[in-house]
Amino acid sequence: GDDHIAGLRRLGDRVVLVFDGDEAGRKAADRALEIFLGHEIDTRVLTLPDGLDPCDFLLDRGGDAFRALVDRAIDPLDYVIDRAAEEHDFNSVEGARRAAESVVGLLGRLPKTSHAGLDVKAAKALDQLANRLRLPVEELQRLHARSKNLKTSSRAIVSNIVGDAEPAGPLSVSGFSALRAGDLDPLDRELTRIILNDPSVVSFLATRVTPESLRDDSPRAILRACYDSLGEGKPATFDSISFRLDESTRTLAAELLLPLDSSPLPEAVQPASWRDRLAGVLEALALRDWRDRLRELKGAIEETDAATQAEDYQALRREYLRSLNQRPNTRRTTAS
Repeated sequence: GDDHIAGLRRLGDRVVLVFDGDEAGRKAADRALEIFLGHEIDTRVLTLPDGLDPCDFLLDRGGDAFRALVDRAIDPLDYVIDRAAEEHDFNSVEGARRAAESVVGLLGRLPKTSHAGLDVKAAKALDQLANRLRLPVEELQRLHARSKNLKTSSRAIVSNIVGDAEPAGPLSVSGFSALRAGDLDPLDRELTRIILNDPSVVSFLATRVTPESLRDDSPRAILRACYDSLGEGKPATFDSISFRLDESTRTLAAELLLPLDSSPLPEAVQPASWRDRLAGVLEALALRDWRDRLRELKGAIEETDAATQAEDYQALRREYLRSLNQRPNTRRTTAS
């Protein structure tokens, strides 16, 4: 707590927080940063590699290796931004929006002060985040000013980076408003709608579709939550996965559960079953992945000089031709 930090300040000029390299260690780091970032104390963060705890690391690699890591411990706000980068795709609109909300929300909880220490740290973090998100820093500064007025616990905001707590509530940067179903890639939207409305197909999908195959962060998060629930032996229903999702994704999932058109169909018309619709989506996903692979290979070939990199060039050409002949079979696959 605050008393402990006051005691540490009397003992030294710098504090290095050392955490295990596993997920539990990362969550402990988030909780500690909630306290330390609110004080003008030179704090650094060190996360040990390979899931090791300090004792195991010292026994395995020795004191000199540990001291070398301590010397390279990073600024806590750099750590927060790096964590956001691990959890969100900075190259997607939705991922960048969430990263901005997480990091700026945390900065908004820092004490209001005229002292250079905290203000300079916050300004530096905003500048770095803007650079990595390729956003005007003025947008993040406006979001930062707004976040200072939110009555939200700092623990919720810090935990939002790892998605294990209620989020701080929707913030908005220009161009980063809450994602709606209509904003999604059509294939991502259709697949997500199917798994939410017919959770029984999730076990069929587990060996066929990876979250990384989807274009947008929210469908990835929903599919990943379904797989996690299935792995725990629980049904992948909306009720069973909702606690695994942040507020924005939960809202999107609820929207996808609603019917596209609430008006009744003519008596003689029967809608296609979710499993029939799934077969078409799987065909389209396979084709999309195949085309993406060809595009990547073609780009790599164009960037490889045939004269000076002859071996690499020929290998890429062979792989391109091999992939070209592996067009997915579009025969319907029934989810049974």
